[in-house]
Amino acid sequence: MDVYVRCNTSMDQCINFPVPDSIIVFVCAYCKTQRVQLHLVTTSDTSWPVGIDFSRDILANLSHDFMEGDKVPASVQLCDLPAAVSSPGCLVHSGMCALLRGVIKTAHSEHPNDHLNELLGHREVCLKACAEVSVWTRYCEVDLPEAVERTISDLRQSQAPAGDAIAPELRKLENHLRQPPIVRNRGKRQREMKNQKRQQHEDLQQMSSGNGHEAGLEHIYAEGIDFTITDLVLFPCVNYLLGQCADQSRVQRHLAKTLQWYQRIRSMPCVQDVVSSTGLRVLDISAGDENVTCPSPDLTADLCALNIRDKVKDKVKLVTAEVEAILTRLPAVTVLPHPCKDVKLPWQQFPPAVHPSNGELPEQRVERKCEQLESMAQSVTRIARPGDVIVDFCSGGGHLGILLAYLLPQCKVILVENKEESISRAVTRIDSLQQDNMLVYQCNLDYFHGNFDIGVTLHACGTATDLVLQRCIDNDASFVVCPCCYGGIQCTHTMAYPRSGAFKQAGITSEEYLVLGHAADQTELNIRHAQQGQTCMVAIDSDRLFCAREHGYEIMLSSLEPPSCSPKNHLLLGSKDRTWSQET
Repeated sequence: MDVYVRCNTSMDQCINFPVPDSIIVFVCAYCKTQRVQLHLVTTSDTSWPVGIDFSRDILANLSHDFMEGDKVPASVQLCDLPAAVSSPGCLVHSGMCALLRGVIKTAHSEHPNDHLNELLGHREVCLKACAEVSVWTRYCEVDLPEAVERTISDLRQSQAPAGDAIAPELRKLENHLRQPPIVRNRGKRQREMKNQKRQQHEDLQQMSSGNGHEAGLEHIYAEGIDFTITDLVLFPCVNYLLGQCADQSRVQRHLAKTLQWYQRIRSMPCVQDVVSSTGLRVLDISAGDENVTCPSPDLTADLCALNIRDKVKDKVKLVTAEVEAILTRLPAVTVLPHPCKDVKLPWQQFPPAVHPSNGELPEQRVERKCEQLESMAQSVTRIARPGDVIVDFCSGGGHLGILLAYLLPQCKVILVENKEESISRAVTRIDSLQQDNMLVYQCNLDYFHGNFDIGVTLHACGTATDLVLQRCIDNDASFVVCPCCYGGIQCTHTMAYPRSGAFKQAGITSEEYLVLGHAADQTELNIRHAQQGQTCMVAIDSDRLFCAREHGYEIMLSSLEPPSCSPKNHLLLGSKDRTWSQET
């Protein structure tokens, strides 16, 4: 595995890494693996992002080299660093958590008896969910590293000594550590903990705590009672942030659980070895009062149990009359037939790896999936030109992208997906085809920055469809999009609804738009509101297309062929310089 991290080598004794990159180097040093080749992408740029200084000694036992930014492989330059390339070279990983999981698995293959795989937690799901859907992954991958970078930047700009403010991210961690952990096989693990404490001659009367859950199953580590990769991710960040708190008594009073966790991690011999090689200054702060049960009132803002998804979401109540009233304010739009008269493909002539049945698809879904792929692929081949770069966003197991790469060998096809299992299935199929016009990225949408000519996605859920459309608009790229999960649409910090000026002028509010989205999910056959659901689908997709038209696109709202291949059968077509002319 080739891992590319950024670094600044302008200092003689130290190397400065951005916070996410420093965590990756820290974990590589912990794993002591030679199967990970670290490529340190150097710079002496004064605009370098603030980061953490490590002693050069940390590289002593790591396979590494230094390279200039222009020497980084072209495939890696299309995404955010840190990034990694897996053998045989068609798979690129971007994003700290995805990289770390790859490092752990690579190290475990080298040292299978070192229990490194246990760092991935129960069923190997630790930090597996992407930051877009997991509050906990986002905290580890984005929020806490950004808090460190922000603190370093503030200190450098003000040239002021460390203050006594406690970072909100530390307060969140403190509250998280005060919550009962989610533990699989809880009864079994509780008995194990009791037996362990019995052997240590501890008082069994202390096995129950006053907050209603077993003391033996309180947080020992960040994710419960097992040491995982999360502890290694959090440690360098917490170490730095705690070091900026001048008032140690205040830290002891308000971050008692965090200090207990911190001291537990720093005392582990395997962690001590890595810390020693980094030159990090570890803190000697006592844990304070273990009986503190809640934060001080002035520190309760923005606290949440980070490992639990937000369950307090207002459910949209659908009232038929309300939906109809909203629809009357919208312009009428016609769904046109598919631009190709015949979309059928000769599947029997294709290599087995091209057929969706080889992507571990249930047998009862294969025929409908083939019909969906035919409509999508024929739409793309109709406008594709030799040399085009085609990106299949939210590609899943690669059904559409692999088919397009086979049909269009003169084009380059890129798959972008964040789920490990889906990526694994796609890479296996690509390897068997032995085609050289494909590249796969395991990353979130916002980590991929490559330019492209055509963007496609088949059944991207909810807001993901709009994120794909926005990426196409930003690149002036044509798009072939089949949306899904309209009820999953929600406003985010980067996406607001409605999308088009036409809908805004019609006075459609965000709340009304979400009502239409939930109604649009009622499209299954033989249900009461199926027809209304179809009309709402047209409304939502019209807004999406109107938005593209306002950016200079020629647009077309069409349908998969046959429409019965999926309840979510709309086909959104748009281009600035290409056309889908209707066959006669």
